[in-house]
Amino acid sequence: MTAPVAFVADDFSGCEAFTPEQSAAVEGKIAFLYWDDVDATRECGSTARFDNAEDAGAVGVLLSSGLSSFVAGIAGNAAIPGAQLTGPSHEALRPAIEAGTVVMTIGPSYALAEFVEIPEIGDTLNAGSSRGVHGSLGVVKPDVAAPGTGIASAASGRLDAAGIKSGTSMATPHVAGIAALVKQAQPGWGPQELKTSVMNTATHDVFTGPSRTGVAYGPERVGSGRVDALQAVENTTLAYASQDSDGVALGFGVVDVGAETVTLRDTVTVRNTGDAPVTYATGFTSSSTAGGATISVAPAEVTVPAGQQTVVTVTLTADPETLAKELDPTSSEDSGVGVPRDRVSSLSGRVVLTPADGGSELRVPVQASPRLVSDLTAKPVTFGGEAGTAALDLDGRGVASGGWLSLLAPFELKATSPRLEADASVGTSASAIASADVRAVGFSSTRRSARPPARTPPRARSASASPWTARGRASARCRCPPWRWTSTPTGRRTSRSR
Repeated sequence: MTAPVAFVADDFSGCEAFTPEQSAAVEGKIAFLYWDDVDATRECGSTARFDNAEDAGAVGVLLSSGLSSFVAGIAGNAAIPGAQLTGPSHEALRPAIEAGTVVMTIGPSYALAEFVEIPEIGDTLNAGSSRGVHGSLGVVKPDVAAPGTGIASAASGRLDAAGIKSGTSMATPHVAGIAALVKQAQPGWGPQELKTSVMNTATHDVFTGPSRTGVAYGPERVGSGRVDALQAVENTTLAYASQDSDGVALGFGVVDVGAETVTLRDTVTVRNTGDAPVTYATGFTSSSTAGGATISVAPAEVTVPAGQQTVVTVTLTADPETLAKELDPTSSEDSGVGVPRDRVSSLSGRVVLTPADGGSELRVPVQASPRLVSDLTAKPVTFGGEAGTAALDLDGRGVASGGWLSLLAPFELKATSPRLEADASVGTSASAIASADVRAVGFSSTRRSARPPARTPPRARSASASPWTARGRASARCRCPPWRWTSTPTGRRTSRSR
């Protein structure tokens, strides 16, 4: 289909129905519409725009953009065709579009007709790439980063066509292919060795800015770094967390820091599978910080004979006087929707082994989540005589420092349940089951003192056997007696068991 491109108005998105004047402008033409590249502030998706353009008489849609490449496709609708300009193309064509001198041809035959290399987007991160866990599960994820945005490959179910995909649909095949090449070079290696070599040699940083500018992402976003097939195949030294060789990365997890300085130590095993001794300088490269908390590596140098292994010690030190909840340097203070971004404390980076012979370095991701914790105990509450109130006295130490503030909410304990034993037959992970294992239930209400009472419903809270790592669904048995709310003659609500 070939038609002129109609310019409607500056920043006109097409999310609302076209006016009669706008409909007349796009009748029988391709409607040019503004597209907001920011997901959080985008007014509507592509389907609504295409539907409104179709209703206005347009025969196609052309969307603007400020991006050099796209992280996802555009759905549109089934009735009229459409396309989107890249940022450079939009900048070049915008004057002619406004002048009404652009005629465009859109059709299926033009899809994948030309492939363009955009060097400046190399080693940047897809905006839809999620952050890994912050330590609650005792693992460090993701493992590595791999090419996965706008990549053409063989289309499934078709013999002579290509398809463009983004995300793990393309990143995973890249990593699987590298693992296969490593297996070919090292047929005696098993899954753990293959994974370790791929992770150790993923030494290319991924950056926030184009052309490898800006800030390099840390392990919570890209693991060791961007994969390198040749380095993985040629590598013969493996480095991994001694206590979690399958995971490779070393995670201290969530570390509670009270009144005293906390020092934790773990080790990374360095195993030489080659036929000659190797010497490495050791160090730690930080990606995110948490005030004065530090991670260090010792000794400064290791030599590993052929076929042997040794360990390097990784030490985490967190002083409550200097610990702070800092923002990841690759994140912005604003969440993107006009409110400050919430955050968790994270101290992360990589143990780096630099070979004395000048070859490629090896990396092992390291992550810790130190946090200040309070130590408070409530004294028994005693109501005297006809008094309807009583003081809640606390003993201990609160926290109001470094981005942490201890909070208290009193609830009346109503039921408890013993900890559930782990059940190997349950498919849900042990950590999820522990998070759903209710240990105690309590209620509270301010009904008597609040006005009007109808607006102050009672509150219920439960305490589980393990902290929640994320909101989601999980179920576990609870040996709690059933409870219901009843009303007394005075109007006060209380809880009683059936």
